[in-house]
Amino acid sequence: MAEVNTFSIDDLKGRGRGAPTSWEHILRWWLCHRRAPNQPKETQISDWHKFINSNFNYRFNWGLGSILALAMDEAFGEMPLEPFSLENWPRIGLPWIVFWMKELIVWGTLDPVAAYLLARIDDVTTRRQAEELQPFPC
Repeated sequence: MAEVNTFSIDDLKGRGRGAPTSWEHILRWWLCHRRAPNQPKETQISDWHKFINSNFNYRFNWGLGSILALAMDEAFGEMPLEPFSLENWPRIGLPWIVFWMKELIVWGTLDPVAAYLLARIDDVTTRRQAEELQPFPC
């Protein structure tokens, strides 16, 4: 995706003398904030959240929205565009996780995978338990 300028992500430029922070470090912190090796300083947290919002949330939803539009066009064909509803979701043919992850990203949830697991698995009652179930290492 980095070949498409619209979707390329630059590193976060530090204020003053601060060296740029790689977008990979920020993404890792966002997905697994407690276990990420690079942590923001207290004065950087709002900058990291702003960076996440503009570089991950916005661009992710832009790309996912495009994919959803194509899937809806394929599912509904030449029918007039109907408002999106949960009742129509099965006709689109995408798994429910696509819908849930999009919503978590839209709302800017820190550690969205853990938040999803916490909401969906009955035996998981704490964020720490959900973090331990994440399917990828942080």
